[in-house]
Amino acid sequence: MDYTTMQTKWVKFGEIRDFVFVGKDILATASGLHVRFINVNTREKRIELFDDQNRGSGISNLSGHATVPVFSVADKQSNPTIRIFTYPRIHKISSCTSIEETNGYLSCTFAGTDYFIGLTSFPNFQLVVWLWQTGDKVFVKSTKLEDFVQTIACSPFSPHTIAQFAQTTGKLAVYRMCVCSKIVTLYPIEIKSLENKLTSVCWTNDGNLLLCDEFSKVCSISADGSNRNVLIERDSNSTTHDDRYPFVVAFKNGLFLVNTRINETAFYKKSFIKDSKESWQKVWSLNNDECELPIRAKAHNQRDSLFLHDETGRITEITMLHDYVPRFEIIYMDGVQYKEIVTIASQFSYLAAIDQFDYLNIIDSSTGQVQNKLALKLHGQVVCVKTHPNLPIISTSSITGNCLFIDISTNKPKILTCFHLHKISLDRMKFSSEGKFVGIANSTVGRIFVIGKDINNGDLSFVGSLTTKFQIIDFLIYDQNDDVIKILILLMTRTNVMTGNKLILYVCKIKDNIEEKIECIIDLLNHFKSLQYGPRRNIDIIGVPYLSKQLHRMEIKCDFNDLVLTEVLPTMHELKNIEVYIDHDRIMTFGYDGLIVIRDNTNIRRILVIFMAHHRNECGIRSAMTINDTIVSLGKNGDLIANKLCRHYVETISIETDSRFLNSFNVIFKINNKLYDEGQDTYLKNIQKIQWEQEMREGSSARRTIFLELNKLKNKIKFLLDLNENETIHARLPISSYDLDVEYRKYKIERARLECEELEKLYDEKIEARNKAYQYLRKTFWDRECVNACQLRSIFNDITVKNYPLSIVEIDIDDFRTSEGYSIEILDTISKLEQYQSSENIVLDNENANKITVERNMRHELNTIDRFYESANSDERLLLSGTSTHKWIKNETIKLTHQLKQSLNDLDKISIIRSREYLLMNHFNERFDEMRSLKRREMETAREHEERLKCCALEINLMFEKKCTIESPIIPIWHDSEIPDYAITIENNEVSAIPYVNSQNESILEEKENFEECNLKFFSKDYDFYAKALEKMMDGVLELRWEDEIKKDIPKPTCLLENKPPLKFTSEDIKSLKSYKIKMERMQSERKKYRSILETEMKEIKDKTTKSFMVFDEKLKNFETIKIAMDSSILQEKLIRLREIRRYHRMFDESAKITRFKTEQVASITDKVHKLAQDCSLFETIVNELKNRYESLVKRDKALEGKFRNEFGDLKQPKIEHLFRHYKKRPKIGNFACTSITYLTELGKCVITNEKSEILPIECTNFLRNLQVLDSMPDNVSSLIDDTHWKIMCKLRRSKIEIEMKVRCCVVELAEAEQTLAFYYRSKLTVQNELYQSKAKLDKQETEFRQHVEDREIQLVMKMRQVEVPIQGQCLDDITNVVLISRREFLSMNEEIKKADKQKCMAIKKSVDLRRRISYQKYRHESLRYTLKYLQEELKSINEVKITKELQKYLRELPIVKNPRKEYEEIERNTHIMADRYEKLLDIERKRLEKITKDIIYWRESNERLTNEIEKIKLKNREFSFQTQNSSRTKDINFRKKKLAVIMKRTELVKNIKENYDELLTLHSRLESLRLRIYPTLRFNKSHLT
Repeated sequence: MDYTTMQTKWVKFGEIRDFVFVGKDILATASGLHVRFINVNTREKRIELFDDQNRGSGISNLSGHATVPVFSVADKQSNPTIRIFTYPRIHKISSCTSIEETNGYLSCTFAGTDYFIGLTSFPNFQLVVWLWQTGDKVFVKSTKLEDFVQTIACSPFSPHTIAQFAQTTGKLAVYRMCVCSKIVTLYPIEIKSLENKLTSVCWTNDGNLLLCDEFSKVCSISADGSNRNVLIERDSNSTTHDDRYPFVVAFKNGLFLVNTRINETAFYKKSFIKDSKESWQKVWSLNNDECELPIRAKAHNQRDSLFLHDETGRITEITMLHDYVPRFEIIYMDGVQYKEIVTIASQFSYLAAIDQFDYLNIIDSSTGQVQNKLALKLHGQVVCVKTHPNLPIISTSSITGNCLFIDISTNKPKILTCFHLHKISLDRMKFSSEGKFVGIANSTVGRIFVIGKDINNGDLSFVGSLTTKFQIIDFLIYDQNDDVIKILILLMTRTNVMTGNKLILYVCKIKDNIEEKIECIIDLLNHFKSLQYGPRRNIDIIGVPYLSKQLHRMEIKCDFNDLVLTEVLPTMHELKNIEVYIDHDRIMTFGYDGLIVIRDNTNIRRILVIFMAHHRNECGIRSAMTINDTIVSLGKNGDLIANKLCRHYVETISIETDSRFLNSFNVIFKINNKLYDEGQDTYLKNIQKIQWEQEMREGSSARRTIFLELNKLKNKIKFLLDLNENETIHARLPISSYDLDVEYRKYKIERARLECEELEKLYDEKIEARNKAYQYLRKTFWDRECVNACQLRSIFNDITVKNYPLSIVEIDIDDFRTSEGYSIEILDTISKLEQYQSSENIVLDNENANKITVERNMRHELNTIDRFYESANSDERLLLSGTSTHKWIKNETIKLTHQLKQSLNDLDKISIIRSREYLLMNHFNERFDEMRSLKRREMETAREHEERLKCCALEINLMFEKKCTIESPIIPIWHDSEIPDYAITIENNEVSAIPYVNSQNESILEEKENFEECNLKFFSKDYDFYAKALEKMMDGVLELRWEDEIKKDIPKPTCLLENKPPLKFTSEDIKSLKSYKIKMERMQSERKKYRSILETEMKEIKDKTTKSFMVFDEKLKNFETIKIAMDSSILQEKLIRLREIRRYHRMFDESAKITRFKTEQVASITDKVHKLAQDCSLFETIVNELKNRYESLVKRDKALEGKFRNEFGDLKQPKIEHLFRHYKKRPKIGNFACTSITYLTELGKCVITNEKSEILPIECTNFLRNLQVLDSMPDNVSSLIDDTHWKIMCKLRRSKIEIEMKVRCCVVELAEAEQTLAFYYRSKLTVQNELYQSKAKLDKQETEFRQHVEDREIQLVMKMRQVEVPIQGQCLDDITNVVLISRREFLSMNEEIKKADKQKCMAIKKSVDLRRRISYQKYRHESLRYTLKYLQEELKSINEVKITKELQKYLRELPIVKNPRKEYEEIERNTHIMADRYEKLLDIERKRLEKITKDIIYWRESNERLTNEIEKIKLKNREFSFQTQNSSRTKDINFRKKKLAVIMKRTELVKNIKENYDELLTLHSRLESLRLRIYPTLRFNKSHLT
């Protein structure tokens, strides 16, 4: 049979990216390889395949012509071709190709009736214009927008304007298409950018451009960009969508707005209010609850309707009549994405599909109609779907761990049961080979659930689980035996690509639970992503290896212990990543390339058909299947396509559904449904809970026995340990002897040793890394400084003086860190300078010219200033130097860098000033070292005094046995900040970790400490060995001191020592007692005297120490004042230097700015003017040629009319006149107003050839039809006029009509050319005005630059108090008595002046109000006086009037009138109430106005302050731009260039390596294929020989 003929039956596009209109009644959508045409009137659908040489390969872009049935298709490949086709014949008109290579077209559109425009993709992003009838390229325009998602739209009427819109960035570009004969150009139109991001662009019927931003603000802009009107204000209170933006579409005389911020679609209509102002009012609206939110919308002008495409894939048409009531009509509703499709057993005409909303759809395979739906979202998002091989049952697994069994035996599906197996996703599912079981698995965890016992007979009573503890790829279940199942599991061996080459065979016994056992492990020759049952389901396995294009058939051998590769066939696919589908009759392969290869199931070498169903650019096919002679494929983009195999016969087999099976199913599922409840646990948790309860019941008694025995053993061990502790040290056993598990103790010891070694290694690595970091930081930051940062603190007060840290760098080096000491301010300045340098991109060629200009402009100023400097004396020069450096150091460079002298260039001057800053800092550092030495001497003296105080106190304590406390002044110690090396020195007290001491080294350390302590004690001052030895040796020869004598105690008499009673004292004893008392009294007096001497000395030492400390603090305070003055001098030098830098760079920048303005703006505008002038001259020539052509055509037309009578010379004059009247007749089609050159040219050809054309609009075809009617001879024609004369007349009339068409074409061309010429003249005038303005601006900048060069700022060091003085031009005399005051006092004085002025204004206002009140009272008094006089006169006249009786009777009958005074009072009261209410409203508005005024003033001041700060920052940045001249900068630039070159070379080498590697892989694969051809790798089975 011939299976090569394929026919597309139906298509369901998963996602409609866009839809276009082809003519009036046709709507077209495209995806992949197919285009679907829908007749809006009849709902008839037509599908066309674009996959051949004539139609192209796939559709990347589709566009339609709104007036004629013509559409364009762009190929889905690199360097695509755009083909123009007619509908419904699908005849190719032309091919639009581009010589330049492109990656595709982002958008295409028809521009008017003659041209076609395409927007190319990366890297060019060009607008290409073609003549779509011939395919000739007429113009190419490069664009500035570089987004990968862009659209172009053309205005509906001439002159046509093209809007290019980048959807990602919201940028817009507008071009006007100018046509002049055969020349077409796209002229850019400037459109001012909006403040918010644009989200939608649309043309209106009147040629304006509608813009919608992200806040649903709609604006209207004219085609030339001149007028802009806000139609709908922004909605700032609503929230935004993350993925959806609002858009607007022009419809009828209003606009259709989809506001995604409030989920509303609305139609707005223009209305007029007072003073003819436009306002847009909402006519009708729809909320999201009423209708799905549209994704896109398009208006069809010919049908006067609007088409919407919503989120559900439905296309709806909206029409409105004059009442503006919307009428909705659904055109198409199958645009939903599908995730998975499966066949239905026993129903060969239906299939089941899961869509993106988790609905189960039953689809008729012959028509593609959805017969029924079932919602599955309640049970969780569907992950996997499988169908039973024999029964009409579908099983689904979800992301929430649910497993559903769905009955689809009828057209209405229903859920039979649901198993809640797990809480995680179940992403793998397979039915067993016989269909008795189903396996559901989670590939990540490796857990497989098995459900069923005999599903074929409706038994699902068994549920079990199998845990592999490995990640699995796929599995197969074989159920040849009811009690034992065999599961082949494909393990994941490559995690990066999720493939495996190992099969594990589990043999599971089915009882109450699964008893698993690993039978064997099989190694595969290749890696697979999936495996399928083969044609013989219990024996064969089919698979395609990963990254291979071969189909492998493997056979199970040795009772599943071996897997033999039996056949290897090429899959015939162009790309890899191939999937396999197998049914009863066929084997189907499909993949990323979009091809479907169908093989015979009985002979897989036989290929039935190969065809492409999806395009590879759409990622190919997700799944495919066969239903009778229909192949249904699901693309990865969600497209569902059905193709019919022509001339293929399939025998239909139907399996009747057993009702007993369904009933038994329902009973079983009702029981199992108890397991599935939201309030209960999963099946796995229930099983674990039951097992745990059973184990608790069975092990309770055994656990109690073990616990008692364990307690006995613990008590016994405790008793033995106590006995062991009571023994002697030599008889005591080690603790390890009592271990119950010696091996475990050794294991723990060894493990602890290994852990210690690992920790030691880890800490050694950390210590080494920290030492490296420490060495690097020290080398980088510490060792580079010659003067380290240090402080000097006072002793009593809180005075702190810091020095200036200096680095070891040369003075001439252009580095700010030389003198700034890494301060935060200077680092900030350096960072700003680097930012400024990186932002400057001045051309090197212009730098020298800028310097010459700057120097030339400075010459006049410098000559004048130098002359003044030479005439001044030395004091005046120092006064005008702007710094006080001469007070500290004597330096001759002050003369060289004087503000009034320019003997050096700017860079040398800046370097000298910086060196002077360094000298100032160095001078202060020297004085700082002197102060630090002074504090050191004071501290040493204080310590000596403290030692003396301690000696005195010790003498008092020893001699008088009285505790004497030393109240000495606080002995100062060095603070951490006063020690420079403190930052890099680590003391022992700073280490928080306790040092580890090994037990073996502990005794050695103790002995060492004892030895050191003995040495310390031996050589200490308290050890008086030498003093005693010296005293014994000299034997009293040395001179004794007085204090040593009084320290000695007087010996007691003998009687006191012998304790004699007083009665037994002798005279000698009494004499010795008296002598003893006298000596004791004399010794006490001497000791008192010595004590007073010691106390006096202690007091003097304390006073002296305190006084010396106070003197030092006073010196340090004075030194702090010197530091402030020194800081002032340094900052003065720095300010001069920065001012010079700023002045130099400002002059340089202004000169560069002027040069840049000349070269960039003025030159470009000049070139533009020249280009426009050339274009205008060219267009003038073309217009003249068109005028000449028009005149020649008119002459030719008149000549044809004059030659008419000569063609009928054989006829009489009346008959010729009769034919001439018919010659003058034209087809009656109303007002024929075709202005298209293409249509008129094609119409002229059709008139001559008498043929039909498919590209002509309806009015042209009607013209040809009526002309054909005119060619038929009417009945009232004279009989003397034969057919020959009539045919000649018709031929002449057609020639005349052709000339008329050519004249009309020429008129249209001439009108377009004149319009283009006028537009270019206007553009030329506009650009010339812009050029004049640019030149005026350039002159202004040059004048300002000259003024800036002439103005010179100088710095003065003055006293403080006075704010300003008048400058008389007397130089030094003007600033002799100048004193500055603080800004605070100046502002406070201004505030007082403002308060006084305000009080004065209030008093004046009160006075004016009083005068107005007096005037008003006078006026009121006079008014009332005249009113009274008038009323008196009226009363007098009324009293004189006589009333008749009839009048009195009439007045009596009148109703009683109320008192007019009361009415007046009531009116006055109401008036006052109304006035009070309006006064309150006015007060509220007045307060609101005041608040707004205050806010405006506040924000204006804030803006001014921020502007000043920004200007200051800019000035600072520009002040330091001289760094661009630094040699280090040049070295850095050269280094970066070399680095970039090395990186580029490295990249090129890496690219070459990758290419060589790819080539190596290709050669390797070819080598392997050649080896397979030469050496077969299939295993040889000896059983085949028998």
